[in-house]
Amino acid sequence: MTEENWTNDFAKSLAVYLNGRTLRSVGPQGEMILDDNFYLIFNAYGGPLQYQLPVERYGPNWVKVIDTAEGFISEEGEPFDEGEGHTINIQGHSVVVLKQPKFM
Repeated sequence: MTEENWTNDFAKSLAVYLNGRTLRSVGPQGEMILDDNFYLIFNAYGGPLQYQLPVERYGPNWVKVIDTAEGFISEEGEPFDEGEGHTINIQGHSVVVLKQPKFM
């Protein structure tokens, strides 16, 4: 993102990718720690918006764990079919959290 993107007062959406495979911490025996990847999507706009999913090398096979528009919350998640173009449609005034389990 550019500085201009951060200063736009009309921006009402944000998506954040959290990579659980690049943690800098190590375990008690010095082993690499791995966790799930997450994609957090916030849509503060009144209408639906389409978001581009991370490219496959950052996480194929996403599962939906939270969708506030549907009142959906599940720790295991629901398989998510990203369809054509690797996009997801997010309803207005909602948050969606997608997860890619670390052992998928």
